[in-house]
Formats: sequence, structure tokens, C-alpha cells
Amino acid sequence: MHKNYDIKYKILNKYFEKIEKLKTTVIDKWINYTDVVTFFKTKEINFDTFMSNFWLNVFDNMLQNIRTNKNNSCPLIKEKLIFFKRKNTSSEEIFIICKDFRRAVKTVIFHNIDIEKKDIYRTIVEIDIIFDNNLKKILGYYSELIIDDIHKSQKTYVKSLKMYEQIVEHMTESVWIGDDEEKTVYANPEFRKILGYTLEEMLGRESYDFWDEESIKTVKNNNKIRVQWDASKYEWVLKAKDWTLIPVLLSGASIPWWGTVWIMTDLREIKTLQEAKNELKQLNQQKDEFISLVGHELRTPLTAIKWYMSMVLDWDMWEIDWMLKSSVEQSFKSSERMLELVNDMLDLSRIQSGRMRYNMETIGISSILKDTYNTMKIIFKEKNINFELIEKNDLDNINVHVDQNKLKQVIINLLNNASKFTPVDGNVKLIASTNENKLLIEIVDTGIWIPKDKIKKVFDKFYQVDSYIQRKVEWLGLGLSLSQRFIKQFNSSLKLKSEEWKWSNFYFSLKII
Repeated sequence: MHKNYDIKYKILNKYFEKIEKLKTTVIDKWINYTDVVTFFKTKEINFDTFMSNFWLNVFDNMLQNIRTNKNNSCPLIKEKLIFFKRKNTSSEEIFIICKDFRRAVKTVIFHNIDIEKKDIYRTIVEIDIIFDNNLKKILGYYSELIIDDIHKSQKTYVKSLKMYEQIVEHMTESVWIGDDEEKTVYANPEFRKILGYTLEEMLGRESYDFWDEESIKTVKNNNKIRVQWDASKYEWVLKAKDWTLIPVLLSGASIPWWGTVWIMTDLREIKTLQEAKNELKQLNQQKDEFISLVGHELRTPLTAIKWYMSMVLDWDMWEIDWMLKSSVEQSFKSSERMLELVNDMLDLSRIQSGRMRYNMETIGISSILKDTYNTMKIIFKEKNINFELIEKNDLDNINVHVDQNKLKQVIINLLNNASKFTPVDGNVKLIASTNENKLLIEIVDTGIWIPKDKIKKVFDKFYQVDSYIQRKVEWLGLGLSLSQRFIKQFNSSLKLKSEEWKWSNFYFSLKII
């Protein structure tokens, strides 16, 4: 390196016009040097127009220094050095390729310009001085960029550190950090809270001070847990300051050459919830068993009572007193309703316990609709309600995959509801239509409409839309819930539309096979 930087560039000025014409020759020479080729290949940089302009700027800056006899700065060089920084280029690598650039300048000048013998040494000195100054600037610029990045990284690190501190401080899980001797260096507020210690009381204490005897034995006898801390979770028991035992789920991580981190979840509340869940499950099972037992015990005598009362009503050997006949008829209807309730409760119990059996088969829908219509038209006739079956399309060749008995039960449930809530001279329609690969079944009545805010609730067990309706109509509130569960087994859903004071429409669709 040359110390005399105040020298005039007399010799280079003398050959300035010739040197200026050699810019591209210098670049071509330089990019073929081994170190330069290796650098661009390693950094995966293409020597394109951008790169060429960068080194032309370096050369132009050198020419400017020659012309002005000053060491001028070049903002363009500083700007383009950012590209090298993005490629993780070190200062040493910049220094090497810049030295090669100086070598290329010297080689091209001496091969292409006839330098007088007396000027050779001075030319070499002046080139070295210019490049020493330019190299110092380039490395200085590059160092500034790196230092600026370091400052930004430090700020980001401090910001992240503060953020993580806040997260750990406010975590609902317990966090404990120990050094390589298993002594406490940090415990977050949640951990201190469940143990009842202050941070000052915990600092420096061994981890074993916070575990029950059984957990301590497990740790001491298992080197994998104590030293390696694999990714498994462990259920251990903490010992609080007041000797309360606290079950926790623990995850640990070893920090090489430093210590250990624990993250723990308090299991007391979870265990209480689990116990309550198990108890509720057991009670629910007992309830299902009770309903099933009572249902079976009730159904047998109810069936017999209904049969005997039917015989009395149909007996024609003598005339029954009208008051007695009225009482028997009322009892017969009550036994029918009670039997219906028992059967519905038994079906719901089977569904909830998973014991309900479905006999799925592919069947024609037309026969099911006609059978159901013939079964129900007598009931509607007795109540003076107009009832009709409407097939909007030819259904003779339309098949669906369902449980035939369950599907009939659903349609009859919906028609029974319609008969109960439709007044005399009202209308009930059972409508079937097809659309592409879907069969739509609708039960439309002109009975009591359902408010929009109550529509979703009508499918709940025992739900009654209105207490006034409940008093006027004998309605059990199980049929719709049961029907919805059956329809869901057919990969569909029972839905309801209703218009105030006009009509209600229960409908569902089935896939045509």
C-alpha cells in the first residue's frame, strides 16, 4: 500500500484518452480470472448488464480521480454493493475480486498502450494509489452496509425478546427454566401462582424441590428424561409450598450447554371435567337402560289393554251404554297415545345408545307413498280434512336406498302432526317430485303456522311451539325429533318452511338410485 496519497496523477493523465477507450477490454479480461469466475459461480450471479455497469462505474470513478486529481466518492457503487450483501458476500471476497480488477487494469494498459520506459514505474504507482483509495471506499461502503444490518438485527432481536418475554409472562401454562445443574433461573407468574412461591424464593433452588417423591424417583431413574428430554409428554405431580399435590402434563426441552425448559399444564380442572364427563356418561347409560326397561314393561300391558278395549267397542252381541262407550273410546285413544309415546321413547333410546338397526334396501318410492296414503286417508276423512297425494312426475321407476319401515314411519309421523294441527275443512297434501337425481317429498298443511324463530327448535325432543297449542292438541313432541334422526341415516335432513297464518311445509330429499 502506498502512503503518499497527495500525488498528482501526471502519467495517467498523459495517457488518459487511450486508457478511457479500454473500459470494456478491462472488464472482459477481469471476468475470465479464476477467482472472479469462482466467485460468480459460487454466488450464482450472472454477469449481466447490471454487473457490467457496476464495474464500469468502478472504472469511471478511477478515471474521474485521474482527471480531477481527487479521490471522489461514487454513490452508484454504494447502491450496487447492496446486491452483493444480499448474496451474503464477505468483505474478504470483495477485496479479492477488487484486487483482480486492479490486475486487469494494469495488464490491459501495458498490453494496449505504448508506455514510455521512464513512465512505467510511475504508472504502476499511480494505478496502485487510485485503487488503494477506491478499494478503501468500496470496503468502507460495504462495512457500513453490514454494520447497518447488524444494528437492524439487534433491534429486531431486542423487539422479539421483549415480545417472547411478554408471551411467557402471560401464558396460562406454567414455565420453568433451569441451568445445567437443574437450579431455577426463571419461573413465570403462572408457575409461581400454582406453587405459592415468589420468584425470589424459587431462584437457585433445584427442580426436585417442586416435585412429589414419586415424580423425583421417575426422573432420577430415567436418564433419557433427565438429560435428553425427548419430544414425549409426561404426567407428573408438583408439590406446592403448602404441600398440595398438583397433577400436571409436562413437556421438557434441553438447551445444549445451558440448561432445561419445562412447560406444564395444570390437570386438576381437566381431571375434574373428565370425572364429571364419565359420571354423566354413566348416568346417561343408566337413563337409557331405565327407559328401555320401563318401555318394554309398559308396552306389553298397554297392548293388551288396547286390544281388550277394541274388542269391547267392536262387540255386537249387545248394545253398550253410550256413556260407557264414550269412556271406553276415550280410554282406547289414550292407550293409543301412550303406546305411541312408549314406542317413540324406545326408538330414541335405541338411537342414542347406538342399538337402532336399519334394514337398508333399494325400493320403489311409488308403492310406499300409495300405501301410506291409503293408511292415512281414513284418519283425515274422520276429521273432515281434505287429504290428497300428488305425484308431479312419473314415479313408477324411481328407486331410493332406505329402510322402508323407517321411511314410512317418518311420513306417517309428519302426516299425523298435520292432522292434529289442521282445522276442519283444512287441506293436507303429500307431494312427491323429482329434480335431476333427487326425489323431493313434501307434507304441506293449512294448519297452525310455525314462527320463523321457532323453526329450528321443532326438531328438539319434547319441544312444544306454544303452550296454548299444547293444551288444545294432544302432541307428544317426539315424532319430529325421531323423524329427523331417521332421515339423517338416509344422508338427508328434514326441513321446514312456514308462512304466517297460511301453511307449513315439512320436506326432505332422497338420492335417486
